[in-house]
Amino acid sequence: FDQSVSGLNITGNVAFQVKGHNVKNYNIKVTANCELSDEYINRWKTEHFNAIIKAYEEAYKKFQEEQARLDAEQKEKEAQSKERQGNYYRYMEHDTLKHNCIAYLLQDYLTTLGQARTNGAEDTTRMDNFEVYLSDELDKYAALAKFMEQAFEWEIMDYTFYPYYWANRKSWQEFYLTESMDPLFRSFLQAGMARIVVTVRPGFEAAVQFFLETGLIWNGGAVPVIGDPMYMSIVDEMRQPTGEAQGKYWITRLPTTLTILQDKSTGLAVDHALPIFPEDDPKNCENPKELEFESSFRLDNTAQLQHGEKDTSTLG
Repeated sequence: FDQSVSGLNITGNVAFQVKGHNVKNYNIKVTANCELSDEYINRWKTEHFNAIIKAYEEAYKKFQEEQARLDAEQKEKEAQSKERQGNYYRYMEHDTLKHNCIAYLLQDYLTTLGQARTNGAEDTTRMDNFEVYLSDELDKYAALAKFMEQAFEWEIMDYTFYPYYWANRKSWQEFYLTESMDPLFRSFLQAGMARIVVTVRPGFEAAVQFFLETGLIWNGGAVPVIGDPMYMSIVDEMRQPTGEAQGKYWITRLPTTLTILQDKSTGLAVDHALPIFPEDDPKNCENPKELEFESSFRLDNTAQLQHGEKDTSTLG
């Protein structure tokens, strides 16, 4: 027989029993249609939601710990990188300004600096055919480099940057819009000019003075001074006139704040009171009437000053 029952609303375990009397053979087929209750579904959702949240919180905690560790490492790397980058910028500023100072001192730096003394710049140069061009010019170039590097205290060079408007007008916009995270390097990039103070290394004062006066490098021995044969040729060259006088000269009067005292007014006896122009032939002058041959000062007896036992006077 077939029998179906519905709407039992049974939960939990379901017991099924079959009883029979004098039954020799039988087959039993039981089909149970079950539905999840709302309570069960809600409980299942709650359990799995709590499990998910717990797993998320544990994973998020691990993530925060790892992120904190990575952030600390990144900050340390950034601090080190900023310090290294700042040092790199200072070296760049220093070398560029030093280059410009040396170029200014050399004047003809376009033909002096950057000379090829090896074959390293050639495309065919390898380690096995590298060559240094040995010559007297190389010795002079090395002496110049040695002098410029050692004669000045470049390591303590001080500098101040002036704004972009001291540069070429065509570069104003480019300089003004230049950006950098390093404020000092930004000032360097935007600078139109720089003021640099570099001191002479102690012991090189005479050599630097000799270089500034002559343009020559002195790398050994005592620096030539006035009286030495080597120095005399330089002095004679400097004293040599640059040309011949053309025509007659003119007497020109210039205002001055100096006070010229007459004879004996300072206690000194002189032959002529100032000013006397030492000219024997007035024809050499375009305006000879301006020449002074006699003192234009006179002793004013009414304005004498008593100075000790001797009489002195003011200007007349």
